Amino acid sequence: MTDTSKGSTADHEYEKSISTAHAEGNISDLSNAGNQLAPEALHGNHDLKTLRRSERIRQRRAQESEESRKERLQRDAARHRLRRLQESEQQTQERRRKGASRERQRREQETNEERHERQVEDASRARQRRGQETNEQRHERQVEDASRVRQRRKQETNEERYERQVEDASRARQRRQQETGEERRERQLKNASRERQRRQQETDDEQLERQVKNAFRQRRRRQQSSSLYAAALRDEFPAEIYHGRMDNICQHCNALHFKEECTSDRHDEFKQCCHYGSVQLPELLPYPDEIKALLQGTDVESKNFRENIRSYNSALAFASMGAEIDLPQGFGPYCFRIHGQIYHRIGPLHPGPGQRAHFGQLYILDSSLALKERMGNAANENCNETTMSKLGDIMKRISPYAAAYKMMHEVEQEEIDRAKREKRAPPPLRMIFDINRRIHDRRLYNLPTANEVAAVFVGEDSEVPTYRHIAIHPRGQSLQTIHIIDPNCDSMIYPLLFPRGDKGWYPELEKTDQSRNRKRVSMLQFYSYRLAIRPTFSAIHYGGKLFQQYIVDAYVKTEQNRLEFHRQNQKAL
Repeated sequence: MTDTSKGSTADHEYEKSISTAHAEGNISDLSNAGNQLAPEALHGNHDLKTLRRSERIRQRRAQESEESRKERLQRDAARHRLRRLQESEQQTQERRRKGASRERQRREQETNEERHERQVEDASRARQRRGQETNEQRHERQVEDASRVRQRRKQETNEERYERQVEDASRARQRRQQETGEERRERQLKNASRERQRRQQETDDEQLERQVKNAFRQRRRRQQSSSLYAAALRDEFPAEIYHGRMDNICQHCNALHFKEECTSDRHDEFKQCCHYGSVQLPELLPYPDEIKALLQGTDVESKNFRENIRSYNSALAFASMGAEIDLPQGFGPYCFRIHGQIYHRIGPLHPGPGQRAHFGQLYILDSSLALKERMGNAANENCNETTMSKLGDIMKRISPYAAAYKMMHEVEQEEIDRAKREKRAPPPLRMIFDINRRIHDRRLYNLPTANEVAAVFVGEDSEVPTYRHIAIHPRGQSLQTIHIIDPNCDSMIYPLLFPRGDKGWYPELEKTDQSRNRKRVSMLQFYSYRLAIRPTFSAIHYGGKLFQQYIVDAYVKTEQNRLEFHRQNQKAL
C-alpha cells in the first residue's frame, strides 16, 4: 500500500492557495496564480515522491534474501561501471568531488566506535578483494595506487608533507616494535628485494636523480647535527697527504706498516708492533668458520650480527663489563665513549632467588633454556634468534670457560648425591681460574677435576692460592671484581673476539730478548702487538662496534695499571 494522504493534502493546499489569492484580488486570474505558486507546490510533490520511493526501496531491501541482495549488488555494480565508462573526464572529476565531499561529511559526524568499525570493515573488504585478484589485477591496482599517491603528494603543502611523514614514521615505529624476529627478517628481505628491483629497472636519469636526492638528504642531516661537526661542514679542505700503501712488513712479526713508520737506521723493523722483535706473543687460536662468515658476510643475518655485535657479545660473555657509556649525539659514525672507570665483574654459579640467569650461569642450562633467557633480555630485542642459538652452541662446543662451568656443575651434582648417600651436608665448592699452571699439580693439591683454565676444589683447603685469582662459588656470594691483570679477563668479556679462550696480558709475561734491562712485556706493548694489522685474519679488526669497545677497554686498563704502578712505587720513583 502507498500512503496518498500527504499527496492529497499538498493538492488541497495548492487549490486553497489559488482560491484565496483570487478571492483577495492579489492576482488577476487563476493562470497568474498558477504561474506564481505552482513551482513551490511541484517541489513539495517531488520531495514527497522521493521520500515514498526511498521508503519503498528500504522495505524491499529489508525483505530480500541474501542471493537477491548479491544479484542486485552485481547489477548495480555493472550499471555503475557502464555509466563510468561512458562519462567524460569532467563528469568523472565532478562525481569524485561530490563523493569525496559526502564521505568527508560522513566521517566528520561519525564517532570513534563508528570510525573503528568502518576501518575494520574496509580492511576486511580490501583483504577479500586482494585475495581474489590475479597477478595482473594486483599489478594494475598497485600502479593506480602509486599514481594516486604521486598526485596527492604533488598537491600537498610543506606542512601537510611534514605531518604525513611524522605520522608514517610513528606508524612504522609501532609496527617494528611489535614485530617478531622472523617478521623483521622477512621485512628486511622484502625491502632489499624491492630496492634491488627498483635499481635494476631505473634509467640513467632516475639513477642520477636518486643519487642527488640521497646526497641532499645526507647534507641536510649533517646540517642538523650538533656543533661538534661544524668543522667538517665547512668548505675548507685540508691539504691531501698520501703515505703510500701499507705494504711494509715487519721482519719479526709480519705486521703491516707505512714506509714513514720505519726509522732511518732500522729497515723492516718497527717499534709500534713488536718493539723491534723483543715482543713475541703466541698466535691467536683458530677462529670458528661460522662466526668468521658472520663477520665478513653481506647477507641480512651477517649485517644484523655486525650491527648488534655488542649485544650478542654481552649475551654470550662469562663476565660483565660495567661503565658509564655516553654515546655522542648526532648523525655521525658510531663512537664508543665512556665516563670514569670500567669494572669487570663475575657472579656465582647459580643466580640468587628471584633473579634471572646471566653470563656464565647460562652455560649450565639446556640450550633451549639458555636461548630463552638470552632473547628474553630487553637489550637483545634486535638480535636474531637463529644467530643467537647458533653462537650459543658454538661457545658451548669450543670455549674452555663454558666447559669449566659445566665441569663445576657436574662436580656439584656428584657431591650433592654423595652427601645424600652418606647422610651429611655437601662440602663447599669453589672453582678457581688461575694465572699460571702451578695449581694444576695434582700431587700438591689433590685436584678432583680440572681443565686448561680452571680447577674445582672440594672442601676447605687453606693451601689453595687465592691472590689475584677468580673464584666461583655455587651460590650466595656477591659479585667479584676481576682484576685488570688477570689473563682471563679479555676472553671472558669478549667471547666473540677470543672464543677459544686466548690468554690476555699478565705481569709474568716475558720478552724474547732478555738482554735488555726490562725483561717483561708491558700491557701497552701487549695490546700494541694484538692491535697491529697483519695479513692473517684477526677477529679484532672485524669487530666493528665491539672493536671500539675493546680498544677503549684496553686503554683504560693500561692507564689504570700505570696509575697503580705509580702508587705502589712512590719511593723508587
